[in-house]
Amino acid sequence: MGNRRAGLRRAPCLAVASCCVFLAACGKGQEGDTKGMSGAAEPVENIGTEGASGTETSQGRGEAGEDGKYLDIVSETKTIFAKKEGEKGFALGMQYYQDEPVLLWTVSDVEWDWEAEAAVRTLDLYLKRADGSSELLLEDIPDDEAFTVSYLAEDGSIYNIEPDYGKGKSYVVKWDGNGETLYKRELDMVATDICQLADGRMILLLTQTGSNGTNKAAELDPDTGAAVEIKEVEMGKGLHYIGAGTESLLVMDIMEEIREVDTEDGSRSSILVFANSSYDTLNNLGVRGGSIEDFRIAEDGAVEILKLKDNEGIVETLRKKAVDKVPVVVRGFHFNNGWIRQRAEAFNRSGGSYHIVLQEPGTEADWNDFATQTSIQITTGKGPDILFGAVLDDYIQGMIDKGGFEDLRGYMEESGIKEEDYFPAAFDCWQDGDRIYGINVSMNSYRYSIDASVLGENTEPDIEALVDALLAREEKGMYMRFYGSRDILRMFLEGSETFWGMIDWEQGTCDFSGALFAKMLEAAKRYAYDENLDYPILAERTSCDSLVSFDAPSVQRGEGTMTIGVMFDDGCRPAQSPIYGVLGINANSSRKQGAWEFIAFLLEEESQRAIGDGFAAPVLKKAFRAMIEKDLEDLKKWGKTTIGRSYLFKGKYVEEEKEIYDGDITEEWVEAFTQAAEDTRALPIRTMPALDIICDEAEDYFSGTKSIEEVVPIIRSRVQLYLDENHF
Repeated sequence: MGNRRAGLRRAPCLAVASCCVFLAACGKGQEGDTKGMSGAAEPVENIGTEGASGTETSQGRGEAGEDGKYLDIVSETKTIFAKKEGEKGFALGMQYYQDEPVLLWTVSDVEWDWEAEAAVRTLDLYLKRADGSSELLLEDIPDDEAFTVSYLAEDGSIYNIEPDYGKGKSYVVKWDGNGETLYKRELDMVATDICQLADGRMILLLTQTGSNGTNKAAELDPDTGAAVEIKEVEMGKGLHYIGAGTESLLVMDIMEEIREVDTEDGSRSSILVFANSSYDTLNNLGVRGGSIEDFRIAEDGAVEILKLKDNEGIVETLRKKAVDKVPVVVRGFHFNNGWIRQRAEAFNRSGGSYHIVLQEPGTEADWNDFATQTSIQITTGKGPDILFGAVLDDYIQGMIDKGGFEDLRGYMEESGIKEEDYFPAAFDCWQDGDRIYGINVSMNSYRYSIDASVLGENTEPDIEALVDALLAREEKGMYMRFYGSRDILRMFLEGSETFWGMIDWEQGTCDFSGALFAKMLEAAKRYAYDENLDYPILAERTSCDSLVSFDAPSVQRGEGTMTIGVMFDDGCRPAQSPIYGVLGINANSSRKQGAWEFIAFLLEEESQRAIGDGFAAPVLKKAFRAMIEKDLEDLKKWGKTTIGRSYLFKGKYVEEEKEIYDGDITEEWVEAFTQAAEDTRALPIRTMPALDIICDEAEDYFSGTKSIEEVVPIIRSRVQLYLDENHF
């Protein structure tokens, strides 16, 4: 293989958990922790996974040896093509050829073309073997046939893949053993890898450009260069590589595993699972570890990976090894941001008594069953050790009320973790009085801005002032791009613990007959987005996670906007989801100490500093300040940075690349960014099921099938039923 440069669905109704019986399970305390436990880890399959849909195809399935010990991954590296001092040329790629590792090496020649009066550059391609021998494969290849991803087939022919990421296309060039060009074929997807299976078939790895970036396998016709997708092979997104397996296709997903896939029926078998190991995929399989060129399964079952780094050829061998650690299961819908995966690997390398297992459903189709089974397991005294927020979704508040989560305040005090060292968003997600049941280890906060003309001189509006201002406008408009009436109504309600006084949780009553709710419905219907209309857009949602892209006061003044929240009961604040990044400990777990050690590890400065790469912001104030300082230092070093930005300007969304120069980010900018982090709060979780009910029933008004007078009693009746059934 050549040189490769290469909205979460809400959970289903979990009402089954309303019959929680935690009586015996929650009284276990911590007798089941490490004290008195043997060194051998219980097989991961036996830890609270009974009946969890998707477990057998899950990254979190884990591997256990015959003695019950957890199987980890150990790595050995060896240089097989060392760099030679003074040698001309550069390493193009490595691959397995005739059952041995070989190196493809190119040397460029420059000659003067007297007729064209220009220099002409050509390339020679050599094959080098580990015994030191070499042979010339191709000579005087024109520079316009630049090598990108090259592969030497068993019959001596050579394939070269030229990806064009800008156009989302690729070109396949084939030379025969004599150096004659047989064809150059255009493909309508980007090809990033190529291999030849044991049966002689040529396989391409194709990647769709854009945000989805789904990988596909295709069979390459060696005679024509045409590629036909192998629909039976499912790969997914992210960085993948392909290789020849013992019987079919090897697929490496660096965030998940190495597996062999049958190209006929799509069945797969895991060879090596990365997700729950201590193997550092970021450094070893990412860019820092060198470019991955080829890989295979050795006779002893080890995985051998050929890599190029600094013009040298390296073979890395990965093997399974049993470890004497206690597995701690972290269950969630997905761990796609990469950070928590890498920190789990780092924790597993740290030499402690516990081994983190990340457990998630195999496919999105498994999410509903996965969530339902998780809630059932917890109610019966089982389940994972740590719950990664969204896996319980709407029933988090119910679990808190029933005693399903461990109170973490005592653990924090024992570990010396002080709330004042962190932003409030770290601990305010799952609370009940003085008890802390969940900790948010990173911030993905957002807020809304609106055209300043809507509110005029009112710079600190409340919800009624906002709705009144919208209804008083005579001009046509749409509230936010892509936001329908349901979305707008949710925005009006989402920050209030009582929906602005319409629900009394203590009394278990509700009343939606007031004028404010009617005005919310009317405004939500009037300002729904319609792609066929050219009305001005009034508001936008902006992120508060990055210093350079933050809407500072100076930026807002220039764009004519102002901040309006999210609107909470105590004022306008940035908000974050109360579920997606929060970790809580199952009160039934016998490994609470290990679960807490992992959460505490995520809160440490080293882990928190690793967050500040743009996808989120640290909750540790010291790490947050370090992130700001690094951004300012980088800006000073390079003079400017360019960001892709979509923003609201005079009723239109403007999408452009914006340049931020050294000196643009003022002290006011930094203070506003820091204050936004300080002010960030989690949306209420108790209101989530009722909010869904309201938005569902309001659809009849938005569609025109019912009036406000008709729909309000229905909303009230359904919310009251929910309150009665859940004993509020």
